[in-house]
Amino acid sequence: NRRVLDALDFVASLGDFQTSINPEQDASTIMAATRSNVSRILTLEVTAFMTEPHEGGELVITDCTPADRLAQLQREIDLQIDDGTFAWALNQNRALVVPAKTSCTNIVLHALATRSHVIGMFVGVMPGEEQLITDVSLNLLSILLFQTANALENAALYQKMSDYNRILEEAIRERTRELQ
Repeated sequence: NRRVLDALDFVASLGDFQTSINPEQDASTIMAATRSNVSRILTLEVTAFMTEPHEGGELVITDCTPADRLAQLQREIDLQIDDGTFAWALNQNRALVVPAKTSCTNIVLHALATRSHVIGMFVGVMPGEEQLITDVSLNLLSILLFQTANALENAALYQKMSDYNRILEEAIRERTRELQ
């Protein structure tokens, strides 16, 4: 019963998470807010977000905490990519717990996806000791990361719109000068 109550409390707090992030925030702020909520669901030694820095490019680690574990995590991800686990996780669009290739721990993989496309991947390294992971925890993680993906997509679209408006305003000023 305690787990169910904790899950309900977490779901209720997701509204606060959703209202605390807005499209004007940068991706790192959104990822930090997500990370603090993930820590309420799972105990992870390392958390990382992989995104596509340039449209049509490959996913790269854009945010890793703690930062000193970046190289080790990249090596683990490369091994997961080589054996096809990473691609499989991207297509599942749900939380997957897979054994790490470089240590005796487990890795949590979850696509950051909106209804229209995949924008990245969440990667978490679990502590070495066994941890009880319930279906409820994995479902809560999925809900949180779905909201995060939408927030990241909204922030990117907001930035594109702002850039376009800035270019348009400059063109209008230039055209006005020419007309005058």
